[in-house]
Amino acid sequence: MLGAVLTILFVALAILHIVPAVAAVRPQRLAVLYGVRSDDAVLLTLLQHRAVLLGIVGLLMLAGAVHVELRWFCLVFGVLSMASFLVIAHQRGTTTGPLVAIYRADQAGMVVAAVTAVLMLMFGTGG
Repeated sequence: MLGAVLTILFVALAILHIVPAVAAVRPQRLAVLYGVRSDDAVLLTLLQHRAVLLGIVGLLMLAGAVHVELRWFCLVFGVLSMASFLVIAHQRGTTTGPLVAIYRADQAGMVVAAVTAVLMLMFGTGG
């Protein structure tokens, strides 16, 4: 039972990271997703790269869902990804406006990650 719950939590974290990664193959979505000008090729290149990195983190979360022995490793990377965005956005004062949805999604993801970590600590690393 616990193993299934942890799998679901890792899949939820994977989805959180993979959904914005779609922008890597649809760069026109980047301007809408992040509220930036679509004629800034340099900025869009950086955001497209960010989307690829989010996809990689999402794939790590899927690996954690399937491979019990990788769960802590994968969870740490997911937390680092979300926490770094939250800290940077907070420091820059960009927690509202175009980035508010991303900020809130990462806040929710941190809650899911915390619940996941607590369950893994209480009942064993893999469930």
